[in-house]
Amino acid sequence: MKKRRLIFTLALLCFLRIVESHATKLTVININDDGAGSLRHIVNNSAPGDTIIFSPIINNSKIILSGGSLTISQNLVILGPGQDKLSVSGSNGWAIFNIAPAVNVSISGITITDGNVPYEGDDLHSGAIYSEGNLTMELVTMKGNSAGAIYNTGSLTLNKVIISGNFVYTGQYKGDAGALFNEGTAVITDCEISNNSGFGIFLDAGTGGISNLGTMSIYNSSINNNLSSGQYSSGAGGIKNSGYLNIYNSTISGNSTSSKGGSPGGIYNLNVLSLENSTIAFNISYSFGGHQNSGLYSYGTLTIKNTIIAQNGPLNLYEIEGDPVIYGELLSIDGSVYGTVNDLGYNFIGVNDGINLTALTNKLGYVTKPINPLLGPLQNNGGITTTHSLLEGSRCINSGKFTNDATFDQRGYLRTRPDIGAFEFISQPAITIVNPTTGTNFEAPADIKVDAELSDQKAYLLIKSVPGYRKLKLGYDSVNIYHATKNVIAGGNNKLEITLRDFDGNADWTKIQVRPNGSIANPVALAPYISQAGGATNQFVTITIPLSAFDSSIDFTKLNVFELPYSANAGSFKIGIQKIIFTGGSAPFLWFGDSKIENAFDGGAVGGQLYASLIPATSQDYVSRVEFYEGSVKLGEDTTAPYSVTLENVNPGNYQITAVAKTIYGESITSSSVEVIVNYPARESAQETSLSSTDALIYPNPVADKVTIRPEIENAKIIISDINGTVQFEKDYNNLSGGQADLSFLTPGIYFIKIEDHDNQYKKIVKLVKL
Repeated sequence: MKKRRLIFTLALLCFLRIVESHATKLTVININDDGAGSLRHIVNNSAPGDTIIFSPIINNSKIILSGGSLTISQNLVILGPGQDKLSVSGSNGWAIFNIAPAVNVSISGITITDGNVPYEGDDLHSGAIYSEGNLTMELVTMKGNSAGAIYNTGSLTLNKVIISGNFVYTGQYKGDAGALFNEGTAVITDCEISNNSGFGIFLDAGTGGISNLGTMSIYNSSINNNLSSGQYSSGAGGIKNSGYLNIYNSTISGNSTSSKGGSPGGIYNLNVLSLENSTIAFNISYSFGGHQNSGLYSYGTLTIKNTIIAQNGPLNLYEIEGDPVIYGELLSIDGSVYGTVNDLGYNFIGVNDGINLTALTNKLGYVTKPINPLLGPLQNNGGITTTHSLLEGSRCINSGKFTNDATFDQRGYLRTRPDIGAFEFISQPAITIVNPTTGTNFEAPADIKVDAELSDQKAYLLIKSVPGYRKLKLGYDSVNIYHATKNVIAGGNNKLEITLRDFDGNADWTKIQVRPNGSIANPVALAPYISQAGGATNQFVTITIPLSAFDSSIDFTKLNVFELPYSANAGSFKIGIQKIIFTGGSAPFLWFGDSKIENAFDGGAVGGQLYASLIPATSQDYVSRVEFYEGSVKLGEDTTAPYSVTLENVNPGNYQITAVAKTIYGESITSSSVEVIVNYPARESAQETSLSSTDALIYPNPVADKVTIRPEIENAKIIISDINGTVQFEKDYNNLSGGQADLSFLTPGIYFIKIEDHDNQYKKIVKLVKL
């Protein structure tokens, strides 16, 4: 009997799959709320597994649901034309989609807006979408929904979804989040969740962004500028977690709360939270008690690694030093952590007082000396979602820990030597046109080969000054500054070579010293050696210091630390150190540079330190191709080094040529322009004129379609060529209708009109811009 039941069950499953395999595509052909061809009619009459698509005739339209929500009770795919082309509106009267339990629904390519849930009792759920099933959404925008965007009790997958400008009032419905209330399971990837709000009608306010009571994972997403506002207490600005929440490679920024009692601006954790390679910054909590817990409040279990929590609360508080009152206001401003903490290290905490992390690999500031991660503004820095870039000099650069879960950053950029936080700093190579040089002259018709080179730059330490007597300590290995003691003169080394650079020309080398082992005995200033090298402004140079210049008390057989630079009140400077090596003997000893860049250093402007960070080496692998342009007109491209393009039969004129390197992530790196001059051949007639874009005989110029030509001679011949000398148009003037040439067939770019007589006694060439 059991065997027969099993056979029947398998047969039934096969039948259902066969039925779904023959599912049809159903097309919505109008924006009516009901009737044949409408979205409602097709949803209600679809079979399990059907796909709903939309006719192009309703693109750039809004389907307004005036007859209530759409209930989906069978497996269904809704495939829209794009968020910017079609909206589905609840007309501020009701929710838009109700997804029944156990069904599989996929929605993509639409905007869901104006959803509402009229308050009629305690059994209502918030959400323009209420899902009890298995819902997947991709490339969907949800905005302007006034009872929250999504309430999920089933399984939810969001990919490349924008949830913005939605709000909810707590006390009217079950569910209290402006963007997403989750009681089931949810996976959020590459999503932008911003400017959502949770308000409180009575005592408590809902969460502005996400409230999680189930199990949730967030990847490569940005939760920013969400608000929770209540009279006495509020939820969380960004995320409130009462379930199980994992956040990877994501940015939590600019979220805020406002209430008398106060609540966390960024993340409020009451159960189990894991943070990895994420950035929590610029969140703020407003309350009668101040701005405590603006970044994070955790009362459950917290696991944290490779994460930035900094610059939360009012930024002006970080600008005031030495005021005990400010110390009190900074206490717990980045957060408070209670309960269980799994501190896996490699975190950057601006003010650790209250968070209280302890791992030695963390970078920690305190109320008496907060530390700044040097973050750029929240914006699109590449990828799909917004991020805070790490600025040059950030201590987070190259200070993270590589893990298999974070081989890429939030944008999808490869992590090489990982940074802390959601953003991986990439040192871009520069591109330069090396041939021809600017001002080079050619004779028409000219063949011009243009060569461009990428500048590979090795890794270097970037050091910025702090006023006073400061120093950078540089150890030999990555364990800690004083871990290794080395004999650097074995083999007879008697010279110290340092490769360095003065970036802005302000370095006072007379007051910048090198102190092996931190020795204060007769410290060596770098000025005379910089002078011998011809200066170090705008380029890396190598200086050589004989070891005999140092005090004899320094034992170079037991060297364990460099103080370089030591600033003897040198003022403002910005220098780079690329290499430190002992030479002169049979076995040069490399202390820092080339492939050895893992050295521990203490740059952080705490105590007597300077600001320092390791800038990674550039790589030509970062560039996929180089394109060459004259103005906005593309001349050609090359995908392999050495990069070049050859221009053939170039007509007379002045040309501004640039090279643009395209990275594997779609970014552009542009060279300085090079001016190339192509002259008329010496044998040409003296009547020939120079190029002119404002010649009165040819108009309009620039031209979109028809150009009018008025030659100064009879029997003129009109020849129009592109920048490569290829003839695109050729006619006798007498055959032009009304003296006009129709150039609408030409692609935009630069062309040349040549007017000549049939005896070659007269010639005029005019540069023409085709729009």
